[in-house]
Amino acid sequence: VRRCKCVGKDVCEDCWGLMQEAAVILTDTLREDFGYSELEWVYTGGRGYHCWVLDKTAFTLDQHQRTAIVEYMQLIHDPKGTQKIDEIGKFGDQIKKRIYVSLARNFIINEKKSFLLENAGFTQTTLKRAIQKLENSNILKDIVDSIPKDKEDQFLNSLIKYHYPSIDHKVTIDIRRLIRMPGSIHIRSKNISEFISNPDRFNPINDAKNMYDFIDS
Repeated sequence: VRRCKCVGKDVCEDCWGLMQEAAVILTDTLREDFGYSELEWVYTGGRGYHCWVLDKTAFTLDQHQRTAIVEYMQLIHDPKGTQKIDEIGKFGDQIKKRIYVSLARNFIINEKKSFLLENAGFTQTTLKRAIQKLENSNILKDIVDSIPKDKEDQFLNSLIKYHYPSIDHKVTIDIRRLIRMPGSIHIRSKNISEFISNPDRFNPINDAKNMYDFIDS
């Protein structure tokens, strides 16, 4: 879904913004919807994060229970590569609200002009009016009202497709899988995996520790 010039396993500041957004959404979902409080974010050294849920109750979950949590959070189930977005029913109202407050507001304010905004019916006048309204508000009603009429579903689906977190299903549900330990070195990037206290602001381009930094020093 990246719209920068990165291909393959490359990462830049623009596409890492998707990771920062993902950390905010997943932290809020795990805390507010599931009641977990002991969350540790780990930079893998490569292209993503792992979120460790250290609450004692999480350690007792079997594979089916872990799958149920992932299914709740994952809005694109895409075995055929069609990027088909699931219907967000009444049980997804909390997630829907979170997408608007955590993603839509900042997206409208910061994107100024993009194909996503144009497809959602934002003219320059509409966009300017929306930015003025949202700069001083994060109220759900103000965000929804800023979206052109009859374009809400299209805008929401675009946000889900291009900005909502993509979760590694197999890693999350596998109770026997080995995960990358903080302090280990990523074989490709040579960056060091580490605990991150502010995953919404961490940027590996500037903040990651690299093996060669220590060798050179």
